[in-house]
Amino acid sequence: MEEVMKYPSYKDSGLKWIGEIPEHWKKTKVGNLYEITLGKMLQPKPRTSNDLLVPYLKAMNIQDGYIDTSNVDEMYSNNTEIEQMSIDKGDLLVCEGGEVARSAIANSNYEGYIFQNSLHRVRSTNKGMNLYLHYLLNAVRGSGYINILVNKATIAHFTKDKFSSLKICVPPLVEQKAISKYLEIKTAEIDLLISDKEKLIELLAEKRQVIINEEVTKGLNPDVKMKDSGVEWIGEIPEHWNIVKLKYCLKDGSLGVKIGPFGSSLKLDTMVNEGYKVYGQENLIKRDFDIGKRYITKEKFEELSAYEINTGDVLISMMGTIGKCMVVPSNIKKGVMDSHLIRLSFKEDVVFPEFISLLIGSSNYVEEQFKISSKGSIMSGLNSTIIKSLNIILPPITEQQKILAFLNKKLNELDNLKSSVVIQIEKLKEYRQSLIYEAVTGKIDVRNHKGKEV
Repeated sequence: MEEVMKYPSYKDSGLKWIGEIPEHWKKTKVGNLYEITLGKMLQPKPRTSNDLLVPYLKAMNIQDGYIDTSNVDEMYSNNTEIEQMSIDKGDLLVCEGGEVARSAIANSNYEGYIFQNSLHRVRSTNKGMNLYLHYLLNAVRGSGYINILVNKATIAHFTKDKFSSLKICVPPLVEQKAISKYLEIKTAEIDLLISDKEKLIELLAEKRQVIINEEVTKGLNPDVKMKDSGVEWIGEIPEHWNIVKLKYCLKDGSLGVKIGPFGSSLKLDTMVNEGYKVYGQENLIKRDFDIGKRYITKEKFEELSAYEINTGDVLISMMGTIGKCMVVPSNIKKGVMDSHLIRLSFKEDVVFPEFISLLIGSSNYVEEQFKISSKGSIMSGLNSTIIKSLNIILPPITEQQKILAFLNKKLNELDNLKSSVVIQIEKLKEYRQSLIYEAVTGKIDVRNHKGKEV
């Protein structure tokens, strides 16, 4: 850890989000130092025969510190506009809409590109000033001041007027360059650490999948006698296990499988602020039955009582993000499922709901069946026929219990490790944000930084 240096003397900046600044820094407005140009309004059709179809960048292409060109659209423009809206290496692009004030430097050649009116192009007399402003805007966003400036409570727009009049504090140019260089080095180091930890989370997810698939298809006993399952993409299974259709594990009739009510039964105008909860696929995606703010009245709940969900039911997302699966936990708020879910209830002496949830939500062989079901069709989601026709590898129920106990222990270990890594990532991001803020507001003096670890 190198020693954190301070400036010799400070003064009040007059700006609440900045506080004190070094004595020799100056307060000014962005418009006094930078030329700001708002992009071209989207033109999907040519206006004259001379118009050309050209690629353009929009707010979603501008990420924090880099430009993502994996999804670039095109629009028509004429030669004059193309020249006026060109993007040169070193230009700073700033979001006018979307994630307002998010910015990135054009570090490569974007010849032939223009930019839409959801972006500002920022230029200065010196390219080093652009990079400094990029970090300064990051600090403005991190401080929360940008939300006040653009009135985030409504549809936020960082207009040219607001951008130009934004009051900032800046050091001399040579110091701006030193701060920018310092932040380039330090944020790159932090980003590398974050990237390594994100890869670790991916590896943990892969390991989780491998463990689940191994246990639900092979069991706990490595010496057990195996037999051919008769299904190519399943392979061998323990000799005393069976492959059955899921429908034979379900309770009889409508008790076994139920598709959520038609969307017309749960229109927004029937929703209230409190009452009986409406559950949807977001609960399965987030694996959290507490989230969500959709409620219906007691009268509506009684009308839709056939769609009530109860502890031990297995819910599957059937539209949008299909195949997400979860067992309904205890102590949930009384409520119904929406039209995007299927509810399954199983014979207690045949299968544990938690075992089926693992198979549907995490096993490769069930995922493969979903893929096969969708081939050659226009299926936009799952349905009860597909679900009931699933081939399930089924151990005896006593063995299911042992497998679940083993997996719960192993998966809890992996989940705890993942949680620890996620916390580390959040701390690194907080440190990165804090470092940028302290450097561009003069809370630390980095002019003599030698590139050592902070």
